[in-house]
Amino acid sequence: MVYGGVVLGAASGCETRSKANSQARAAYTAGRQEGIAESHRQPQTTPDNIMVDGDVQNHTIPWVQGLMLSQALAAAEYQGTSDPKRITVTHEGEAMDFSPEDVLQGKADMPLEPGDHVDIVQ
Repeated sequence: MVYGGVVLGAASGCETRSKANSQARAAYTAGRQEGIAESHRQPQTTPDNIMVDGDVQNHTIPWVQGLMLSQALAAAEYQGTSDPKRITVTHEGEAMDFSPEDVLQGKADMPLEPGDHVDIVQ
């Protein structure tokens, strides 16, 4: 009987340890997925990014030397169901409005700088 008790105790301990490991893995995975989802909801604002607000797929565009407004708009991938009314670029606190038609036709474009903010207004 003592032998049987040891075996039962060992099996019980392994089962508990296995269950604890499984729960820890599930909690880690859930936390990781929540962190990933949060990073998509709130893009990281850094001086090396262009932030794009509006109905776009990509709200954070990495800044590179020579990046133009039209290129950032294309990279943002506009998802709206109607044409935007205006595009506003804010650079160092100064806002500049652009006609979406003028930007698309190449009549209005501008180089962007790190930390600029682009707002696509519907």
